[in-house]
Amino acid sequence: MIWLKKDGFDEEIIMSVTFGERIKRLRKAYELTQKDVDTFLVNRSRTALTYWESGQGVPGAKNLSSLADFFGVTTDWLLGRSYVAYTEDSVVLAEYSAWRRIEEYTRVHQEFAALDLYELYITNYMDIRREYSLASRANIAVLLQLISITNKKEILQLRKIAWLEQLKEIFRTNEPVYVLEEIDS
Repeated sequence: MIWLKKDGFDEEIIMSVTFGERIKRLRKAYELTQKDVDTFLVNRSRTALTYWESGQGVPGAKNLSSLADFFGVTTDWLLGRSYVAYTEDSVVLAEYSAWRRIEEYTRVHQEFAALDLYELYITNYMDIRREYSLASRANIAVLLQLISITNKKEILQLRKIAWLEQLKEIFRTNEPVYVLEEIDS
């Protein structure tokens, strides 16, 4: 059974096997618009994401991999071929994606809002890898990537503050804030 955890409340989600439903739920879990996903991840027209979310098609291999790496989920789960959203491999790919994005961001901007948390994360990575759930680790990777987005829009700056607070909460409690995770029924 798949659940959506948000702000400490569990809400059962009917299992959907379509790529469109799954990517839409991930996007909404992180409060991203279709335009956000397009801009940050797939660099395609917004109509492509609308097309995918409505179930009229799926992305090509490059965009599918990019989406899976960003959210830390498996491509099989995104495509509805598996009930397992997170694997060690899918989460490691998301963590690597986050590290790459943060390196690029700090190279250009010389600062990073979550630098202290990022350094804590890197320093304690082996402990985090051993003690944190795959869902929590994927959530950390997604939030780090979202915080490293370059954009001066005021609304995005407010969301960055919220994402930073969510990241602090995960490090405080080892509990994912916005995440899809598989649990036993």
